[in-house]
Amino acid sequence: MKRSFALGSLVLTVAAWVGCALLARPLAVGIAHRWGPEIVRKGDGKFSNAAVFLQHRIYEGALLLTLTLGLVVVIVTLGSLLARRIPPLWKWIPYSAIGFVGLNLWIKVAAGTCLFWCLFWNGKGTTNNLTQFHIKLLLMDENRAPTKVVLAGSSQVRTQIDHRRLNHQLGTNVFATELHFPGNHSLDFLLLDRKLRGHKADIIVCYLSEIVFFNSAVSPGFPLFFGFRELPEFLRLGGKPQWAPRPFVLGLLGSALPIFWLRDSVEERLFGDQAAGLVPAERRASLASDLHQRAAVWAAGIRADPQSDFCFAAFDKFVAQCRSEGKRVILCSGQMNPILARQIDPALRAKILAFLAQLATKYDNVVLLQEKDLPTQTEADYEDLSHANSAAQIRFTEAIARILQDLDQPEHHRRSP
Repeated sequence: MKRSFALGSLVLTVAAWVGCALLARPLAVGIAHRWGPEIVRKGDGKFSNAAVFLQHRIYEGALLLTLTLGLVVVIVTLGSLLARRIPPLWKWIPYSAIGFVGLNLWIKVAAGTCLFWCLFWNGKGTTNNLTQFHIKLLLMDENRAPTKVVLAGSSQVRTQIDHRRLNHQLGTNVFATELHFPGNHSLDFLLLDRKLRGHKADIIVCYLSEIVFFNSAVSPGFPLFFGFRELPEFLRLGGKPQWAPRPFVLGLLGSALPIFWLRDSVEERLFGDQAAGLVPAERRASLASDLHQRAAVWAAGIRADPQSDFCFAAFDKFVAQCRSEGKRVILCSGQMNPILARQIDPALRAKILAFLAQLATKYDNVVLLQEKDLPTQTEADYEDLSHANSAAQIRFTEAIARILQDLDQPEHHRRSP
């Protein structure tokens, strides 16, 4: 039985890859010819070529099938070998243990494919943030533009820059991918750069306001990107596990057990967006009320302390790491709604601006966009205390597009920001 299953798995795997070699391209082109515009529209700016998108998903399907069958064969074989000396009542133990290890290995490898994450897609605006992040990251690789731009930061960068409009203005030589994560702080930029290894990212645009440096060192997304590999650097920069014990432990546990790391994406796919902690539209709308009262509460938590010192050190390390990898970093001197900004200690703003100026002097891969280089934003340009409205987004996107177009020109043709 085991030998027949192994042989059948081998035959199925070979058939899948032969089928891919012969049919993947013509099938993808045929589907794209019929439904290409609709597929691209559903992609929401994440890709522009439906045929390439479909062809890659077909190959990933063959890869996942191969991985699944191979692991099942290994699990069954090892389980039967270990179960030989175990009483019948306990034979399930080796199978369960090896199966659990195999499942985690499968997730670890499968998570490197876009098709895997597409299984957790639950619709625009209702899909788990981790799922969205990886889909955008992996699809970025499939675009053939010679220059790749990453829009990094918290949800502020998403509302300030419309990646669809940006790509429309940039043309085919530059492609921008928005890789924000809600609530990102300065350490998350360093974690993002680690995640970008193995992916082409030439320019990273960072939107930096007070909440990046003075609102705790540990962000909501920290457990999803932090693990044992990041632990030494975290401690070397002065990080303290006691700042956020629970996220710290969750990050380490998730890095050791991918099935645990994936829990929120699975929960959201099975039970809906509210089960996974996504904020319903009605709730988001209500957050815009009583802004002055909320600004006073929020501003009280924005302060300089040992965690903010760590945040500056982590961001400095991020810029230095980008320089060593040949990446340019565009630093946007971002802002908050003036209602909130007036409640924040002005010394904090001055400290950020001085720090950014120091980075621009220290590292030759930095392009600093000061307040005067960016569109001025008033209270009327915000939907709430931190997120710009669509009109402000258009102005900011157009400003960033001009800067990126200038960077793409030969050195002697460039203008100052």
